[in-house]
Amino acid sequence: MLIRQKLFQAQEYFHYLMSQVDEHSLHAPFIYDLYTQAIKPRHGDDLYLRQLRKELELNHTEIALVDLGAGSVVAGSDKRKISTIARHSTSSIKTARLIARIAAFAQPETIIELGTSLGLLSLQLHHTCPLSLIHTIEGDPTLSAFSKSHFDKYGEGMIDLRTGNIDDLLPQLVEEIEQVDVVVMDANHTLEATLTYFYLLLKRCHKDSVIILDDIHWSKEMKAAWDEIRNHPEVTCSVDLFQIGIIYFKEEIEKQHWTLTY
Repeated sequence: MLIRQKLFQAQEYFHYLMSQVDEHSLHAPFIYDLYTQAIKPRHGDDLYLRQLRKELELNHTEIALVDLGAGSVVAGSDKRKISTIARHSTSSIKTARLIARIAAFAQPETIIELGTSLGLLSLQLHHTCPLSLIHTIEGDPTLSAFSKSHFDKYGEGMIDLRTGNIDDLLPQLVEEIEQVDVVVMDANHTLEATLTYFYLLLKRCHKDSVIILDDIHWSKEMKAAWDEIRNHPEVTCSVDLFQIGIIYFKEEIEKQHWTLTY
């Protein structure tokens, strides 16, 4: 199973390399600005976040976990070290900065994150979008407790952490809010769950909303979910950066898919 999945990922990456383009091939103004202002830049001044990540990667405390579902390296494990989770179950600094820059490009008031883990991406989003209210959902209570300690220290009251099953909590959250500007989906990596969350969140999206999906080439199921989402009639623009996929609903953009160098 693992060998087949690795082979699938390798094939997907080869296809991505053969399809990618950079700013020299971009003629649509919105996509050009997105690429040059949010995707291509690599700099960051998030010293406290890098220090926090380093501390977590050196924390060998074992904690008990519940099954986190498909897509997690700790799925089905009873215990795992904080250091292992920090290294393998959270976005890298590079990816976290990328997601946060894409979010900031949308100038959001409201962000929803599915899959908090240790809270590093949540804090990166807050660091880059300090005026945005971030709603984040984590299914594992132990991970949620770790995240809360970081949010209390660095979150400035702008991160709303909810603990429990996304299947139960997301419908409640959708009922509470009027609209969502940015969604980051990095939770249950199955076809059914990904599509369920997408169609639920679609109710609160508007023409300037952006949805960011992590691990779109992680498995055949995630690739199938990505293909269905980007081909949805309300989606007018999709961007494939291999690690993540981005979708927009802008009415002024003619429907098109981009595979961009990153």
